[in-house]
This record gives sequence, structure tokens and C-alpha cells, in this order.
Amino acid sequence: LYGSGTNDILLKAVENGAVELYYDNTKFFETGSTANFSRTIAPSSNGGFDLGLNATRWRHVRTVDNGKIMVGSSDDLEIYHDGTYNYIAAPNNHEVHINANSGGSTENMAKFKPNGAVELYHNGTKKFFTLSDGVEVDGHLYLMDNDQLKLGNGSDLKIYHDGSNSYIDEGSGTGALIF
Repeated sequence: LYGSGTNDILLKAVENGAVELYYDNTKFFETGSTANFSRTIAPSSNGGFDLGLNATRWRHVRTVDNGKIMVGSSDDLEIYHDGTYNYIAAPNNHEVHINANSGGSTENMAKFKPNGAVELYHNGTKKFFTLSDGVEVDGHLYLMDNDQLKLGNGSDLKIYHDGSNSYIDEGSGTGALIF
């Protein structure tokens, strides 16, 4: 299908095959065993392409490097790859949550709060989280034999277990060990 009075391709449809959509004679979208986005799709009002209700049928959504998959009415979530690193971004200053569905209910696994805490959960219960002045652990902190808990700017104090004996080591000699 060509544009009226032009040689610009608008649509190609192959029997028992792919459908290709073009904008300004450049392929932007094709169907097949996977969905393939050659670049950001322009036709929607917000500069993207609305997948609609049938998106669950698609096996893949592909973009080029720095092409973003943007989700939400205000592009609230972005997923992209810049050629080197992978990103999940919330450009609207909202929290990012990672959840799992367990036994019919949603369970928190992690929360990332802009300008605030990172929270990690076990079985839906917050166990490790960052604070403005450090971190907090709710529960036990387990270290394997010979792993050391090191304290102080120069790791001046070490607490560890070697499998047989337990140690409190103020080995650097920079101060006294006081009980």
C-alpha cells in the first residue's frame, strides 16, 4: 500500500507472513514470530505505540539501543538498554517495586524509593533497608566461617569465627579494645 500520489510505502502485508508498517518510507513495525520495533513508533499522541489489549500475545518487544519501552499513561516506567547497561527507570519520581504473586496474593520483594530507601524483603517481610545514615537489618546477619565483620575506617576491628574459634581482633594497633 503506497501513499496517495507518492512512492512512499505505508503498509506491506504478506499472505501467511508478516505485516509491516512504514512512516515516511521507513519501516517502524513488523509482525512475525516476534514483534520488531525498528525505532520508536511515532503514530500515537505521546510519541509511542500503544500495544493495546492484545499485547499478551506477543512473545518479544524489541528496540534498538537507547530505544525505550515506556509504560503508563504518563510514561511512568521506562525499560531500555543503552548499548552497555540495562535500565529500569521511573522518571516521574515514583517508587519502583518488584513483587511476586504467591498463593494468589502479591508479595513485596524489593522497593526502590527516589531520594530515599532501598528495601529488600523475604517472604513479604522487610529484612534489609537503607537509611540516610546507614543500613538496618531486621533479623540476623549471617556470615560464613572465616568471613569477617570489619568495623572502622581502616577495618580496625574484626569479628569473625574460623569454624572452631571465635575472634574479636583489634589487630591494627591504632587504639585499645575496651570492654
